[in-house]
Amino acid sequence: MPYISPHDAGWLVRVPYAYDHTKLLKYKKKRFSFSKYASTDKALTKAIEFRDANLMKGLEYNYRGPTASNGRQVRGERIRGHDLPVGITDTVQLSRQGKEQHSITVQASCDNIRRTRSFMYGHSRTRREAIVEAKETLAVFLGQIEDSF
Repeated sequence: MPYISPHDAGWLVRVPYAYDHTKLLKYKKKRFSFSKYASTDKALTKAIEFRDANLMKGLEYNYRGPTASNGRQVRGERIRGHDLPVGITDTVQLSRQGKEQHSITVQASCDNIRRTRSFMYGHSRTRREAIVEAKETLAVFLGQIEDSF
């Protein structure tokens, strides 16, 4: 049930009601105990009333779109190009503002040793320049991993 969860012999309601100055959601929380309302159904009814009364209008539950304040890139798509070696991928991400961001991502891992680095392209460097830097970085990563054994 959106914004309502069972918690410690009661229902916990955590509902967004506004945005703060940094455009993050602010939440109101309240717990409806089973003992105070004499049954789980009555407590749930009160929890639903509280949720509906304090819920921010026009907000979509569990929204992960570009304008959501989830603090991360919302969509990433990895495309292995035919011109790229293993460990290097062409990545397209959608930013919070809805703009596509292109980058070349280098990944190398062995056992518990992992290395990742991304090189964005399109504005200050070309795709070809990003691929050259990625290949150099991949060689460094593989050298570091081999030296650790």
